[in-house]
Amino acid sequence: MRTLLHASSPAALRRFYRRPSARLARYVERFWGWECDDREVALPTLTAGLGAELIFHYGAPFRAQVGNATTALPRAFVACIRRSTLALAPQGRLGFVAVRVRAGMLGRFVGGPLRAVADGQLSLETLWAAAGRDAQERVHNARSWSDAVRMLEPLLEARLSAARTDPLAERAVAMLYEKHATQSIERLAQECGIGRRQLERRVEAHFGESPVELRRLARFYAVARSLALRPTAPTLDAALQAGYYDQAHFVREFRRFAGTTPERFRRATRDKTHFYNSK
Repeated sequence: MRTLLHASSPAALRRFYRRPSARLARYVERFWGWECDDREVALPTLTAGLGAELIFHYGAPFRAQVGNATTALPRAFVACIRRSTLALAPQGRLGFVAVRVRAGMLGRFVGGPLRAVADGQLSLETLWAAAGRDAQERVHNARSWSDAVRMLEPLLEARLSAARTDPLAERAVAMLYEKHATQSIERLAQECGIGRRQLERRVEAHFGESPVELRRLARFYAVARSLALRPTAPTLDAALQAGYYDQAHFVREFRRFAGTTPERFRRATRDKTHFYNSK
């Protein structure tokens, strides 16, 4: 696998990404990470979506604004943002490896239903015990970003065999992510081969959210990503492509998940870097 490096502003931010191994590709979209020696680099805010990130620091861990308090995050933690935002700031030299988990697939790595990890910053040591400490130490002591990824891949592959998940619920959420603009819940249930009520029970039992709510999250994420990656494109075009047909409803829902309006969000992502990728 080839590791790609992008040296870019602001503050000589170095970005990395790499595709996962064949065994992980169904569950992991990519490995990625940033390095920066400037302790004042402005970090973006994590927003809601259907995916999740497993984040391992070999530089200084992030600080996070949680409510009115600022707290230091663990060296290795899971970020699964559903109903809130997470504002991040550096504590020192920036350096981390992140594992971007595909929509619906986080249960493969945390070992069960996701209610306990949504909207929190749970340490991987808490989730994985000794395996979490081992992964954290391996990344911290790695000689390079690529070396850290090579160490993580077999550890993540080992987690797959220990997972207790609901494959049908996973499939349903992956379909909501891919077809959020057009997928009705009734049609989704038919494609999964079960009734709507049964689908709702299984998805909510595993993910802690209803299919309708997860579709809202998928639509919001699609618009937020589009606004960040296409800063000059009309906001209404992004909303229509994501499946919104009422502007007032779109703005209300965007504020609900992002805590701000679409235009303010666009300006914020234009002025500093963001976690959305174009690949």
